[in-house]
Amino acid sequence: MRKHSITFFIINTILVLSMVVNSPLKQPESAVTNFTTLVKTNVPSDFSDVKLNADTVNLTILHINDWHGWLEPHDGRGGAATYMSYFKQEGFNASDDSFLLLNGGDENTGPAVATLTKGESMMDVMNAMNFTASAIGNHEFDYGIDWLNYRQNIANFPLLSCNIYDVGTTDLANFTIPWVVQEHAGIQVGIVGLTTTSTYTSAHPKYTQYYDFGNYETALRNNVPAMRTAGADIIIALTHVVPNELISLAANVADLNISVFLGGHGGTPTVTEVSGSIVAMAGHYAQQYVRIVLEVDTTLDPKLVVSQSGHLVANTEGGVTPNAEIQQVVDYWVDLVGADEVISYASTAIYDPSPESGIGNLVADGMLDYFNWTHDFSITNRGGGIRDYFRAGDVTMGDVVSVIPFENNMLELSITGQELLDILTSGHGYYAIGNIRYSYNYDGGFHITSAYINSTCTFEEIIPTNIYTGLMIDYVWWVSFKDVYPATDTGFMYRDAAINYIRKIPDISLVAYDGRIQEGDVVVPELSRNHLIFLILSSSFVVTIFLKRKTLKKRLNKTK
Repeated sequence: MRKHSITFFIINTILVLSMVVNSPLKQPESAVTNFTTLVKTNVPSDFSDVKLNADTVNLTILHINDWHGWLEPHDGRGGAATYMSYFKQEGFNASDDSFLLLNGGDENTGPAVATLTKGESMMDVMNAMNFTASAIGNHEFDYGIDWLNYRQNIANFPLLSCNIYDVGTTDLANFTIPWVVQEHAGIQVGIVGLTTTSTYTSAHPKYTQYYDFGNYETALRNNVPAMRTAGADIIIALTHVVPNELISLAANVADLNISVFLGGHGGTPTVTEVSGSIVAMAGHYAQQYVRIVLEVDTTLDPKLVVSQSGHLVANTEGGVTPNAEIQQVVDYWVDLVGADEVISYASTAIYDPSPESGIGNLVADGMLDYFNWTHDFSITNRGGGIRDYFRAGDVTMGDVVSVIPFENNMLELSITGQELLDILTSGHGYYAIGNIRYSYNYDGGFHITSAYINSTCTFEEIIPTNIYTGLMIDYVWWVSFKDVYPATDTGFMYRDAAINYIRKIPDISLVAYDGRIQEGDVVVPELSRNHLIFLILSSSFVVTIFLKRKTLKKRLNKTK
């Protein structure tokens, strides 16, 4: 019996090691920490050397975007308290109204401290930092309109957008403010907001289906004249729009004399000049901020920007001492959320490579495990649906929330094998799958060459005419299949399923990758994935029993 247990352990260990050896790990993209672009200006690049004329004043803009809840330092980047210390070094303080602290949207949806508070923690921290205004990004819709309204009410600064309309109308949505005009250093500054037109599908359609996200140029032309009438000397477009779109927009509306276009939503960190306007966007996840200085001639009517300059500044962890006041606010929310419970372990980091995502595999399998593996398949999204990676070491509940912060429910649907194959084809590289293995090639275009589905610990070829019942997250269904395949909401969230599943696994690195998506001809294993997981868990049990018996035998020998 003892020899049999040892042999069983050795076989299982070989299986596990083969999975680990064949597990691809994608390294995270390196942070841009030294990216600096100087706009063509009439002032030196060293801001400390700027000499004001007697009749000019400086306005300083500090802009961040796509913060996504990273209040604490991570991966060499600072958090909120580090940001504030850098701002203080720039000369920022709450009583100096020559500074404007602006955010290009998407401040929530990320780590547990932001996600589990539905963005309330972010509003509290941003209030403490004395933000001037923020654009409404697509992820401000992640918790529904009631929560967006709530954040608008508790923020000490406006959340702006002038291109969100009630669907089918030109009536501005009631939760948004299109623009504001504020006095800064004696200058009337107009700030107008824009939201990406991709919001309908880059946020959850169950919330965005009631709104239209209108053309940027049309929205500006409808609002900027009113801002001028309200007294705006200079205008800043504070947007959640990617830089390449902003560059085109700035050229198209040059006649509106908008001084600065600030962006968000993604793309390369940018500071450039277009038709006399600055176009700028920082990196995401607390990576950087943009500093812009506008020198404004106060003798003119309206007052006019006579020189301008800007660059990117890295928000580096350890580069400054974190601001104690802001750190105290952050610590309050981190302690309140309490998401540091250790639920598993990762011996190596796990990433989200394409087409087979280690994180996606865990999430898709968690969906199946939640219903005791009674479904034929599971489908979730990777890429935009996965916002972080699992670092080597202890895995906490908060880590899982950070990786998959979205509150998507699992839906049940029944489709034919051919329909399933069509979904796998159209979603290759985008979807993560459970209980399925397939191979593909690009011979004359993308083709699935073989596809198998798990059936009681063996894999069987997917039959086009068979009916298969599976699970799909509601976001994928809403975006791609709502009008194609009927589905029933299970009422259970896929993130909860992932947490429940990960709790059961001693080392998630050992089961994250299994070659379920391969280029070429796939070799179908004799054992299915859930059988392998069973063997891994059972091997841990066998080792524990073996060691306990060995220790007990030593103790008995000593007593003889």
